[in-house]
Amino acid sequence: MERINKYILIYGIPPEDFYREVKDKHILIPEMRPYLLGAKIVAKALEKRKIKSTLISDNGLGHLFFLKAIDKVYLFGFDDNTFPVGAQAVKILAQRHAVALEIQKGKDVKLDKFPDQNAKTFLGIKTCVNKTKVITPQNESLN
Repeated sequence: MERINKYILIYGIPPEDFYREVKDKHILIPEMRPYLLGAKIVAKALEKRKIKSTLISDNGLGHLFFLKAIDKVYLFGFDDNTFPVGAQAVKILAQRHAVALEIQKGKDVKLDKFPDQNAKTFLGIKTCVNKTKVITPQNESLN
């Protein structure tokens, strides 16, 4: 495994002006399944601005919190004051591990344009048998 850096974790879609704030940081981007918002939108925006970043699977975040590899978390919500699925878990992890947490309004995206609408596909490729039921929350509120 590569050496673990200290990261700023971004969860959600930041507004354009946010990227200036983190231009000299190393950003951790969760994939944000099922739509892959982090991998497709945030990673592309960071690369375009030449900001260092590392992609991680959503289920690997707890490990990096445990290793104290995350310095700060930014959660970005949508216009309707909801957040991408998984934001609640990230908030709980940040609180549990005493990591600074900032909640901001982010950019809205049209989720229907993404090929992955639930956990049965990955990049549009079927990953599960047809008869398996799936639960796919669209967005979530933070408590």
